[in-house]
Amino acid sequence: MTTGGWQRQRIMLTPEVHRERPSCQRAICAVLSGALAALLTIAGCRSSSSGIEKTVVRGEVSYNGQPIENGQIMFFPIDGTPGPVSGAPISNGVYVAEGKGGVPQGRHRVQIEGYRAPVGANQRVDRELPRFQYVAEKYNTRSELTVEISDDESTVVVDFDLQL
Repeated sequence: MTTGGWQRQRIMLTPEVHRERPSCQRAICAVLSGALAALLTIAGCRSSSSGIEKTVVRGEVSYNGQPIENGQIMFFPIDGTPGPVSGAPISNGVYVAEGKGGVPQGRHRVQIEGYRAPVGANQRVDRELPRFQYVAEKYNTRSELTVEISDDESTVVVDFDLQL
């Protein structure tokens, strides 16, 4: 039967069709479960398989007024914050900590490292040169930087302007 350009069909469930329906329902459930997982991943507030709530943390990092061109930032849980250490590379002064769902919500000690090639090295020729860490210890191995990642934000922006 046709109604206004749409075609309507009436489907009668017979015992044979009814037996096939559970596998169809499983397929639909699988698709819906996948869609739900994708939506939770897109949302900033995430829960890992361990049940730890995480948030994507992004920001800019500078040292003595200059962006850290190459480095890393690490978030170490403290004061009873559950979860693993999280981190991200710093590239051109910018980082985004989103791996494995982001940074666990709570309080963290922050460690920042910046790397440079030795002075006078030709980066195009000497690609395998050892790099040295140039950021002061008070921002990495002896860091007292802390940050609180709250549970009411999907993405948190935390910038660091480090001074010598």
